[in-house]
Formats: sequence, structure tokens, C-alpha cells
Amino acid sequence: MCTLSLLPRPQGGYLLAMTRDERRTRGIAEPPQPGASGGRRYLAPRDADAGGSWIVVDEAGRTLCLLNGDVQAARFAESDRLQSRGELLLELVGCPDTLALREELAGRAAAGRLAVRPFQLVVVERDGALATRWQFDGVDLSVEEARLPWIVTSNGFDPRGVALARAEQFAAWRERQERELPSAGAVPWAALLELHRSHVGSADDGQLASFCLHRPLVSSVSVTVVEAGAEQIAMRYQPGPPCLRAPLHEVCLPCN
Repeated sequence: MCTLSLLPRPQGGYLLAMTRDERRTRGIAEPPQPGASGGRRYLAPRDADAGGSWIVVDEAGRTLCLLNGDVQAARFAESDRLQSRGELLLELVGCPDTLALREELAGRAAAGRLAVRPFQLVVVERDGALATRWQFDGVDLSVEEARLPWIVTSNGFDPRGVALARAEQFAAWRERQERELPSAGAVPWAALLELHRSHVGSADDGQLASFCLHRPLVSSVSVTVVEAGAEQIAMRYQPGPPCLRAPLHEVCLPCN
């Protein structure tokens, strides 16, 4: 379960925030660090249990985000030989462009070599105009494009209901930002971070539709904000439940 929100920047580029929801028993991830794949430099936090990552931004300003797949094919078979989806993500960031990434994924799926659990993969290009989402149900792969702003969710309890509720919150938040900002002003990254720290409902820890999730077995365990501009890419990472406001880790890459 995760929430990904995307905003275009008035002068090009984009702002992205991703809340990661995981089982409370999962290990504590490592904060973002530099890496390289296919000769391409990137920044990514690292998963403590399965390896790999769930979000990575490269020196070209392209961000890849991995969410759980909410739909599982009847023919999909669990196996201890499945590849970690996070490791797959770090392989894919080595693709030189989105076309090559599309061909790599499609080729693996057609040959039955995409041996991972169901996922959603969202890729945002540096110009911030469009995002591409691949959805894999364990057997079949589909792809779609969406224009920013956009919000993507995954939720194993109530996929449709949660997606609708969070989309409504995102739209209302954007309307408030447009009223409060100067004409053609850029939404500050800290404002988007605050949205991902928010709860809905009467309880202090909110309800299932909250961006910051607290459930008996599952909780929001981090939030990552990526700001891609003309000259620099910044990744800001807060470990732990977003509402607890732990210190941020910030790392940057110059644009290539």
C-alpha cells in the first residue's frame, strides 16, 4: 500500500511525493544513497529485507516508483524463487530511456521471465508533462500514460474506495494551493510533504483513506519527496510515520 502524488512545475520539471506503507514487522530501510546502473547515476533508499528500492531518481531527472499491484491474476503462482520487485526497479533504471524500459518489460513478460509479484510501476520524465504506468498482475502487463497532476495509490483492503478518497483529498488540496499561491507560482515541496503527513477521520491516527496510514498490521513507514528542476535533482527522505516528522535526509544530483 502506497500513495504517489505528482505535480508539474511551471518552468518545467516536477514535484513528486511518495508515502510507503508496509507491514510493521518489516526492517528499517536505509536512507537515500548514490548508486549506478547501466552507467547511469541515481539516488535511492534501500529496502532492509528484500533488497532493492521502491523509488529511484536518475541523473537525467527520471523517477521510477514501485507500488504493489492491487490485481492478481488467477494463474499467478507464489514462489520462493520470485525476484524482488525492488531489485527489478534498480535494474530498470539502467535502461537509457522509457522506450527501452518499455521494451525490456514487454520482452520479459512475453517470454515469461517477469518472475515477480504483481506491481504498479510509474515513470516520470524530467519535463514533468506525462507519467507512464505499467501494471503487472503476475501474468499480463499493461501500460497507460497520464498527464500531471496525478495521484496513484495501492491498497489491499479497499483499492477503489481508497483511490477515490485520496484523489478527492488531492484535488481539494490543489485547489487550496492555487488560491493561496501567486499567479503561476510553484507549490513548495514542503507543502506537498504536509499533505502526505495528513490524516482524515475523527481518530488521531486517521482512517484507511489517510495519506499517513496507521493500521494494526500496516503503517506508513516513510515518505520521499523528489524535486526535479532544470539544474538539480533533490531527494528528501523522512523515515518513520510521516506525521512524526523525523529529521529529513536530503541528497542531490546535478542534472545530466
